[in-house]
Amino acid sequence: MTMILAKAFLFFQLVALASSSNQSAKETRIIGGTEAEDGRHPYSVSLQAPGNGHFCGGSLILKDVVLTAAHCLGGSINVMVGRHDFADSDGEIISAKWQIEHPGYNRNTDEYDLALIVLSRPVSNAVPLITLNEDSSYPSVGTIAHVMGWGNTNGNPNVNMPLPEEMHMVDVEVISNQQCEDLERGGASYSGYGFGIYQSNICTFTQQKDACQGDSGGPLIVRGNNASQDKLIGVVSWGIGCAYLPGVYGRVSKSYGWIQDRACLASSDTSGSTLCGTDFPTISPTTAEPTPLPTNQPTPQPTTAEPTISFKPTGFPTSSPSSRPSGTPSASPSSQPTISPTTSSRPSSGPTLSSSPTISSSPTLSSAPTTSWEKEIRMISAEALSHSNASITLRSGICITAAWSFMITAWLMLY
Repeated sequence: MTMILAKAFLFFQLVALASSSNQSAKETRIIGGTEAEDGRHPYSVSLQAPGNGHFCGGSLILKDVVLTAAHCLGGSINVMVGRHDFADSDGEIISAKWQIEHPGYNRNTDEYDLALIVLSRPVSNAVPLITLNEDSSYPSVGTIAHVMGWGNTNGNPNVNMPLPEEMHMVDVEVISNQQCEDLERGGASYSGYGFGIYQSNICTFTQQKDACQGDSGGPLIVRGNNASQDKLIGVVSWGIGCAYLPGVYGRVSKSYGWIQDRACLASSDTSGSTLCGTDFPTISPTTAEPTPLPTNQPTPQPTTAEPTISFKPTGFPTSSPSSRPSGTPSASPSSQPTISPTTSSRPSSGPTLSSSPTISSSPTLSSAPTTSWEKEIRMISAEALSHSNASITLRSGICITAAWSFMITAWLMLY
């Protein structure tokens, strides 16, 4: 409570200083900014009290989860999504179901000034979701960031101005936490008043440019080529004066793990974001369509071969015949000697007549045994010779008969 009163006292002191130094004339926008491009930042939402309108900003990180500042929680909250101008009727208004404060939030120091609002239902319109920065080394000092919202456009409390109907935006430069503590204007600084800047904070400072009351909970981003490529680096938290001392934000990367765990657990629809490990929606399913037929046709027979039984002999013998005789030729002579006639193997030049035929009384024996192949040749020669001897014997008989007939005829003629 002491810290809050000190901040309030310092705020009015700085306002008085600004007024005395002729700084009351300011841009009638989000402190030095301009109206944002309609539809360029659809993830930026308005938190509204039923019957009282806008009081804080927020960022749609899932279709039914909003990231905002912890000091914005309390009471009934409606969330306006997809509307740039409050006077219009586009977009949709969804009531909050749960309000989840960061467990490290400290109301005295404003450390971890972050919270989640879970909507009663997911948005029905197609709204690109903001991507959260998880890199603790990003962004580097000097990076130009952008802050937006429907907050106060004049930081002088002596000037009574209504909140704008349209969302405004301003570009601011990222500074280090040490610079944030030590930066001094008119003798005032955060370190001089004992306000710490913690690791859970990120700061920006650009002359005459800042967020202000009513912008709390809204997004601090580094712009990409489109809404889906924008990166959320901070959440509007607090500051002393508007565009006087640096603007202080909750650092998203420092609480990324908690945001991811709680948001993904509480959400009923995590599609359309990479926060919960879900890629951006695809036009067609990522898995292949089922094939209308099996990838392989079934085999007509079992894949395991069964043994076949042959009921008929095969067409050919199982083994080929031996190319050599099974036995070996005998080296000893046969039991009976070869019979060879005495007649010469060659006939005489002509037949001779003898008084009587001579008949061999017994066959002669060959002088020496012959081998099997000599036997075969001899058998052929003996057969040829037997036919020759028969022919000679027949012709001799005919000649003797003719001689006897001639002698008988001559004797009868004489007598």
